[in-house]
Amino acid sequence: MRRLLFDIETNGLLRDLTKMHCLVIGDEEGNILFDPGGPEADFTEALKALEEADEIIGHNIIRFDIPALKKLYPWWNPKGKVRDTIIYSKVIWPNLKDLDFPNWRAGKIPGQIIGAHRLEAWGLRLGELKDEYEGDPSIENLKERKARKWEAWNPTMHAYMRQDYKTTLAFWNKIKTKLSLVPADVIDLEHNVAEIIFRQEQFGVCFNVEKAQALAAKLTAERAELGQQLQERFPAWHDEEVFVPKVNNKKMGYEKGVPFTKITVTEFSASNRFHIERAFREHLGWEPTEFNEDGTAKTDEETLNLLPYPEAKLVVRYLVLSKLLGYVANGKEAWLRHVTSEGRIHGGVDSVGAHTFRMTHSKPNLGQVPSNDVPYGHECRELFEPPPGWLMTGIDADALEGRVMAHYLSPLDGGEFLKTILEGKKEDGSDLHSLNCARIGRDPKGKYLRGGTMLPGRDTLKEFFYALIYGAGGEQLGVILGVTGPKEKIRGRVVDTTAKAAGSEAERKLLDNFPALKALRESVQKTWSIRKYLIGIDGRRLYPRSRNAALNTLFQSGGAIPMKVALVILDGDLQAAGYVPGVDYEFMLNVHDEWQIAHRPEITEDVRKLGTGAIAKAGEVLKFRCPLVGSASKPGHSWAETH
Repeated sequence: MRRLLFDIETNGLLRDLTKMHCLVIGDEEGNILFDPGGPEADFTEALKALEEADEIIGHNIIRFDIPALKKLYPWWNPKGKVRDTIIYSKVIWPNLKDLDFPNWRAGKIPGQIIGAHRLEAWGLRLGELKDEYEGDPSIENLKERKARKWEAWNPTMHAYMRQDYKTTLAFWNKIKTKLSLVPADVIDLEHNVAEIIFRQEQFGVCFNVEKAQALAAKLTAERAELGQQLQERFPAWHDEEVFVPKVNNKKMGYEKGVPFTKITVTEFSASNRFHIERAFREHLGWEPTEFNEDGTAKTDEETLNLLPYPEAKLVVRYLVLSKLLGYVANGKEAWLRHVTSEGRIHGGVDSVGAHTFRMTHSKPNLGQVPSNDVPYGHECRELFEPPPGWLMTGIDADALEGRVMAHYLSPLDGGEFLKTILEGKKEDGSDLHSLNCARIGRDPKGKYLRGGTMLPGRDTLKEFFYALIYGAGGEQLGVILGVTGPKEKIRGRVVDTTAKAAGSEAERKLLDNFPALKALRESVQKTWSIRKYLIGIDGRRLYPRSRNAALNTLFQSGGAIPMKVALVILDGDLQAAGYVPGVDYEFMLNVHDEWQIAHRPEITEDVRKLGTGAIAKAGEVLKFRCPLVGSASKPGHSWAETH
């Protein structure tokens, strides 16, 4: 097998580059086989060698080097497997941050690389440092040198590239010592997913700027009106402070030694958490029961929503509007700040971003677009559209969390939980959350007081159950159930012992009456305590951050992995049907257990059929004990119509 490592330097980022300055290709023994560079360089022979290799290896090559070469040399089409060392890094070392901290404390690595998967960081860890390149040293003016850094080839740039090959080789050799820890199928899967997600990013999602601007104006006007109402309800504060000047100050009217009263006028602002607490205490007689670590009252949306005061609802509305404005127009990562001149947003997605192997989103985070069923959610989602003349279809997995749990619980309960997931009904109390009510002695149809509001028993138990799975402690569980009491300081921490006792007792009852879950949690936590990792559904290692987080890590990865398998299956099936990515279809959004796919109208039924089928196939590939089922939306002209 011929494996070749390579690196390139170009005159810009992927969207702007027009020229490759130099290319280095080497083997696994450290021999540099090709390194053409300079204004008259001929890269043909080197590119053909790379094209014919069995495997090509490099760092971040899926997102830069390979697409850059394809852009500059459309004829170039590598026949071998792509092996991107940044993918290996994230799959083998998802706990990299935990591994780095001891070395940082020992002074072996700088703090800025803790948890970093970039090549520079690995060079520091392995002692094969990347060179520093600040531009052509023949340019004397430092500002000009930096501005023209990638403008033209120079020997220093070439040396910098050659050292990158050496650093990559050192990292590749490190990776090879760990390959036995990760099944080959997992490596292939994550590479395939990364390639699809890169295509998705490049394709982007069309964004309706005109509607977004109109929505921003509407949100701004409503927020201003609410702010005025709240200032009328909560008049400005006049705080007086008496002080004795030490010197004369004619401009300020101070006279040395003569007491002076300074009056500060503060207008109420609903975006200021301290203002909310003070106004509610002084004008509404509010006595908070939940506090932050610094002793201030909790004034988040969830807490305020449960208060019986009409003013609380107004403040929550104000906060919601502010958050939405941040998403649409005002925030640092606002959608309108990221839309291109072509009318698309190219949201960033790290396909191996979380330690549970879920994808993460950034610049902007399109994983947090409000859903249709919250205020202004529909208006937000209808901003995201397919290209003109195309439609979009949403595909998602039905009850994925429950099906993942059923997979792991079935060997322990003989399929009882699986039956609950597949056949349970809210109407007759046979669904999971109604059964959990009975397990702790609550009525699913009853109402229970929490923070001044009566809430349905089933709803509180649903929240309680997922908080328990996510590793919440007794105090948080008790608060969810509406049980609170006086705070006590225990070992330097302020604790609501009443809530903690109630939450812990409810947790005990639920687990005693749910023996399969209790046994699974105990087994998973014991495994973590012994070896500090678990084995995921496809054989990869999972590294929970704590004993309490172990079960959630297992479940969350158990949902993320089948969606990745299904994504690759669907992409392959669409291409097998003769459809071409970017020409007939393309993924626009991948959010947890949901895909949004743009496609030509003529292939709608194939997209829907193959999409739902891919989710079912993924369950079969991974040998799920509970069948996975997908749902397809009707095709639509915006995200609001397809989920």
